[in-house]
Amino acid sequence: MNNHLEHNPTTLRNKLTIIFPDLIVIACCLISIGLSVIESRVNTDAHHWGLMYGPARDLNQGLVPYRETFIYQGFLTTLIQSFSLNIFGNTVVSVGIITGIFYSINIYLSYCLWQKILNKWLSSISAILMFLVHGYIIYPWANYFYYTFLLGSLLFITSSPQKPYKYLLTGVFAGLSLLARQSLLPVLVPFYLYFLLIFFTSPKKEFRQLYIKNIVAFHLGLIIVWGAFLVYLFQESAFKDWYAQSFTILSAFRHVFSGRAVLFGFLSRLILLQGGWKDSRLILYSLIFFNTLIIWVNLSLTAQKKQTTERDEILFLLSSVILLGYFNALHLYEVFRLQSSSSIGFGLLILSLYNLSTRFGQWKKFVFTIPVVCLFLYLSQTLVFTPTASVYYPWNLHLLLSNQLKEPENIEIFRGVLYDENTRNYYQILAQKMTKYSSSCQLEYLVNWQMDSYIPYLTKSLKKVQRSPAYYKIFEDTIFQDEKEKIAELLRQEKAILVTSNDKDTFRRIPDNYEVVFGVLWPNSWSWMHNEKVYIAVPKNLNCQN
Repeated sequence: MNNHLEHNPTTLRNKLTIIFPDLIVIACCLISIGLSVIESRVNTDAHHWGLMYGPARDLNQGLVPYRETFIYQGFLTTLIQSFSLNIFGNTVVSVGIITGIFYSINIYLSYCLWQKILNKWLSSISAILMFLVHGYIIYPWANYFYYTFLLGSLLFITSSPQKPYKYLLTGVFAGLSLLARQSLLPVLVPFYLYFLLIFFTSPKKEFRQLYIKNIVAFHLGLIIVWGAFLVYLFQESAFKDWYAQSFTILSAFRHVFSGRAVLFGFLSRLILLQGGWKDSRLILYSLIFFNTLIIWVNLSLTAQKKQTTERDEILFLLSSVILLGYFNALHLYEVFRLQSSSSIGFGLLILSLYNLSTRFGQWKKFVFTIPVVCLFLYLSQTLVFTPTASVYYPWNLHLLLSNQLKEPENIEIFRGVLYDENTRNYYQILAQKMTKYSSSCQLEYLVNWQMDSYIPYLTKSLKKVQRSPAYYKIFEDTIFQDEKEKIAELLRQEKAILVTSNDKDTFRRIPDNYEVVFGVLWPNSWSWMHNEKVYIAVPKNLNCQN
């Protein structure tokens, strides 16, 4: 019995040592969810958040995707966010909560993936680094959802032993990642590079034949997901609208994603760190790119000379995913875009730093620990209250601790949202004015010609005309020409309230039979808005009831 008690403390210590990295990562995930919830409540970005909330609400109310609402980035993202409205409430905070949950899952799945090339302690350090670089979501964007499914597919394809059903699941999750954000087609390229590496470095013909079966299973998974999606689109008569919103629209944004100016801008930020010297987060991502590039080139050259190991193959796959993930930040080199595409690179960066430290013999712990600890301390100090490449609009500590932030009154989508007095008044007045004219003047529809994506959802008494919650003239001219005709007819018949801005293009389009009856300044906190004022216009000859 005494002998058992002597060994018991050691056993307990060993168990704690084993599970402690897991506990650290789980703690990071939980803290990240908490921070994402706070951001969902206090952010004032009515454009980006409304772009994602609006279609989710439309789906939740039974509207047909694409045909009756605009899916901004990916059907699966909007579908998941629409479910969140049933779980957490029909508010904009709900889409932030579900996005924050998915991002925290990304941190944990990355931790699990890193354990295929690192030990648990180094994997947990990588996860902490990932969290400190980007602690919480800044938009309820599709990037966070797509990355969850991509990580799932990577975990299946790198699991041992490799079986056809795992490749089938890899294909299913890869298909789901594309369904969550359709613009990221390069997500499939790393898998094909991985297939080629294994196929041409395998010495046995029998293994190659078996591997072909695995590749077929992978594509079967893709076909299952996308086949079901396309069948659904045809059943809902929405295929034409999906094609227009997914592909026709790309011609309108070609200047944003292609051309020498875009490429040179990307390279200047990546290589020259233009605009990023003062931000360690962007510097880290430049280090990740070049570290990963060296690993990828080295593995590619090694594969030509000798048979690769399973670890080499996994490193090659992850390196390919990381490098191609930078495509997501080609037009805008931002941390949140890289974090949901290339953050696997933190594990490879820690791996390289650890390998470098081993060359210093007895000093290796200091060589590895000191830079990691210093980096952690700096990143933790700039996590929430400092503007960085990760958080453009940090929280105001004074406002958070004061009683100035309150929920707007009688507006369903803002339940749980905390705004300052200026922003609260802006929305409350707009909602009251629109409700007044719709109820007393028998106006049925709302036309929104400005960038505040919350406008169409401030009142239930008006029917939304446009698929997109925010106004883009480029949409009107390319994929929503039917809406343009419908809006012109409603304005001619004087059945709609028109909300516009002082932008020259939209303000001068107010028809002659309409007049501006109200105007209000944008809230001061909206530095992302270039316009200064929003106007409500109604028919000049109204039949209003007192």
